[in-house]
Formats: sequence, structure tokens, C-alpha cells
Amino acid sequence: YIIKPFWISSEKWVSLGLLFIILLVNFTITYAFVTLNKLQGKMTDALVSLDWASISSTMVSTLCIGIITVLMPLVSVLCIQYLTLKWRTWMTHRYVHYWTEDAYYYQIERDNLVSNSEQRISEDINIFTDITINLSTNIINVVVNVVTFTAVLWKLSGTLDIPFGKNIFHLHGYMVLSVYLYSFAHLALVHWLGKILIGVNMNKQTVEADFRFLGMQLRENAEQIAFYRGGARESVGLLSRFSKVRENAILMMRKSFKMNFIQSFFSQIFSPLPTLLALPLLLSGKITLGGMTQITMAYATVLSTLSFFPQAYQSFTQWVALGNRLRDLQWAINKAGQHQQGISITRQGAGLS
Repeated sequence: YIIKPFWISSEKWVSLGLLFIILLVNFTITYAFVTLNKLQGKMTDALVSLDWASISSTMVSTLCIGIITVLMPLVSVLCIQYLTLKWRTWMTHRYVHYWTEDAYYYQIERDNLVSNSEQRISEDINIFTDITINLSTNIINVVVNVVTFTAVLWKLSGTLDIPFGKNIFHLHGYMVLSVYLYSFAHLALVHWLGKILIGVNMNKQTVEADFRFLGMQLRENAEQIAFYRGGARESVGLLSRFSKVRENAILMMRKSFKMNFIQSFFSQIFSPLPTLLALPLLLSGKITLGGMTQITMAYATVLSTLSFFPQAYQSFTQWVALGNRLRDLQWAINKAGQHQQGISITRQGAGLS
């Protein structure tokens, strides 16, 4: 309804080409990080055994791969920015055309179908396209990283033997199970704390636009207001609108702080978990110190990748709120198009007498 039209428009081939480059870069970066994971394990074992030949060659390889992981994201960012600009340009042209066609803007204001139409076009489209592209590419990147490093972590962590009386239980891929349980609990906690932010974000766009609109009216009608000495009255109105902006901002600050505090506390409490989980394998001789380094790095990568969802929760709530506002504007334009115009112009030929 809002997203699909652009991707089936005349801009689709260039846009899909840019998206392909972005994804190719992300896949290359993932492969580079897998290689770095192996090199870090190799480097640790080489340092323990004081093998200078292995240390020097591993350092050179790590440096080369590290350069790739630094330069490739710059290409991705450039493509994302250009793709976002193309989408914003296309959507802006589309909405401006529909909004101004057949005086729909007049009918929307007359019937009070939606508020702040101009702000939805000038600001909401910009933020919506930016968040959509970034969330989409990040989610794809998250999926690729999670699948890749889950396989790496499963292979490295092996089996944990748990003695229970006379029996021994073999828990396969226990570190993978642990990281997924932790991430699911983290996301559930964030959703429980942060779901109210969807409404708060939507209200933010409304109250900010109302405050800005009243200021714009003051500027446009400055002469009449000054003539009638209405400055004091306008001041009361502006400050009244701003009080709503302030109240919404305080509510957002409180809810965001609460959510971020719980997130940070939750993460800090469980930060030693990968080392503790890998320690039995090291002590039993199943892995070397380099293997433990690989395991903890793979665990940390899967965990940080899955942490994208809790961390992006506020962006997601903002995205939903913006999508709702653009959907409401589209509905208002369609509604205006279904009714006869309130203004009509009739042209007649002028006769000569």
C-alpha cells in the first residue's frame, strides 16, 4: 500500500540494482568476519606456542581482511543513502501530485480528514523511507549473520556432557540453545516495556506539527495580528501547543530510559555467560585456548546480531507510527476524491455587444 508502488514503478530496476549491491557487500562482510573468527583462534594458539612464523602470517591475513571489513561498509552506506533519496523523491512527487490534484488539499482541510498534510509529505516520507531501507537491509544482514555464525557456533561448541547420577546426558549445540534463549527473553522484555512507544511516537509527530503550524500561521498573518495587538493571545496559544510537545517528550524520555536501563542491566548481568559456558570444554581438553576464543567470538557475534531486534525496537515503533500517518494521508486523499469538489470553476465565452 505504501511500500510496494515504488518497487513496481519505473524506478525499480535501478533501485533493485542498488539493493543487490548492498546485499552483496553485506554478504562479503559476513564472510570476512567468519574468516577473522578463524584467524583469531589461530592467532591465539600461535601466541600460546610462541610460533613466530604462524603469528606473522596470521597478522598479515588479519590486516588484509580487516581492511575489507572497514572499506566495504562505506560502499554499502553510500548505496543506501542514494537508494533512500530515490525512494523519497519518488514518493514526494507522487503524494504532492495526488494532494494537489483537483483541489484535494482543500477538501481535506475543509472536512478535517487529517491534520498537517504538508508535514506528512515533507518530513514523514523522508524519515519513513530512511528507516524502511535501513531496517530492511539490517534485517537481511541479521538473518545472514545469524545463520552463518549459528552454524559456526554449533560446530565449535560440540557436546556438553552433564553427569546425572549414573547417567551422562549429552547436550548437543548447547551454546546455540543458550544464545537463542537469552535473545528471545531479551526481545520479550523489550517488547513488554516498549510497546507503548508506538503511540508515543505517533503522537510526537502530531503535536510537533501542530506547534509548528501555529507558528507558521503567526508568521503569515503577522500584520493583522500586530494591528489588533493579538501577540499576547498568540503567545498563549503557542505555549499551550508547546506544553503538549513537552508532555509527550517527557513521556518518551521516561519510557525510553526505563527500557534502555533494563536492557543494559540485563546485558551486563549475562555478559560472562559465553566464557562460563565454554569453560567446561577447555578444562576437559576438548578445545584449545584458540578454540575457546573462536567460540566466545562466535557466541558474541550471534548475540550481538540477534540484539539488533531489541535495539531497533524504538526505530520500529517510529516506523509503524510514520506508516500509519502516511496511510491516513492516502486515505484522506482517496476520500476527497470520492466527493464532489466544494469549489468549481465555470468558464464561459465573453460576448461582444
